[in-house]
Amino acid sequence: MPQIVLLCGFLGFGKTTYALKLALELPAILFTHDEIMKERFGRNPDDFAAKYKIVDDYIRTQTKQVVQNGENVILDYGFWSKAKRKEYYQWAKSLTSDVFSTFWNVIWRLPKSVFSTARKQMTTRFTLMKIVLTPYFPNLSRLM
Repeated sequence: MPQIVLLCGFLGFGKTTYALKLALELPAILFTHDEIMKERFGRNPDDFAAKYKIVDDYIRTQTKQVVQNGENVILDYGFWSKAKRKEYYQWAKSLTSDVFSTFWNVIWRLPKSVFSTARKQMTTRFTLMKIVLTPYFPNLSRLM
């Protein structure tokens, strides 16, 4: 049964970096909204809301096709609001019963000393996510 993984959280948390590794592990087709948006419309598109919806519609259509073909999907969006996370979770559930969603907010609970270097931040972030996600993805340790 195909699986959909929703990676939720704020900018700079490492969702995309992690999603790239996870896509290889599962394997899965990865849709990163920000990357598709930038590729199609540049960094600062006019009429952002309209362009956002175009990309969102594209990702939804592609995700449905990929799941119908029996392949796993990772959606790397951000999904900042609780309402948006709920909406996408319910939509994903309409495509497959195997949906996993995680909200990356643990990094805010770390001491400021963790942020001393980008490398230290990434190492700590992945260590925490490994602890959180390992029960769901047993082979995750190979990625970390």
